[in-house]
Amino acid sequence: MPEMARQSDVTGPADRPGLLAPDTSGYRADPALTDLLRIHLPDALFFHIEPHLDRLGALAGGHLDECARLADRHVPMLHQRDRFGRDAQWIEYHPAYRELERAAFGEFGIHAMSLRKGVMGWPAPYPVVAIGGISLERLPAVRACGVQGVAVVSAVTLADDPQAAVRQALALSA
Repeated sequence: MPEMARQSDVTGPADRPGLLAPDTSGYRADPALTDLLRIHLPDALFFHIEPHLDRLGALAGGHLDECARLADRHVPMLHQRDRFGRDAQWIEYHPAYRELERAAFGEFGIHAMSLRKGVMGWPAPYPVVAIGGISLERLPAVRACGVQGVAVVSAVTLADDPQAAVRQALALSA
């Protein structure tokens, strides 16, 4: 009788339940995002950034998702003193947390992409778009931060008069 495979022998992401999106690219799993980027980004930037988004999406749907789960279970720990009782404050991080940092800050340069040229090979800083929880009242302050675009979805869709909300958002963004 053939020996059955042990769970530890099975390495495919589809066999690891609970992953964000096993065997898929998070970027490709959302065609609306691709459409929006195609509409709002200059062609040269869109075609440059797309392979990086494919890579990030693939990592987010597998390896980075696994790292995030580990990092969530093993939160950073503050050590107040060394083994001799001296003040020597330091923070201990799980290796999975460091792997998330390596991907975000090292491979993708997420922390600097809107500030520095050359991140992921692009000759200029990337444009910044603010999204999430931005009301029409807060829109001027958000725009004052230097963003190139703002998404005010809830401010428009939940407004009593969505057309008036769009007009107001455009006026505030001018």
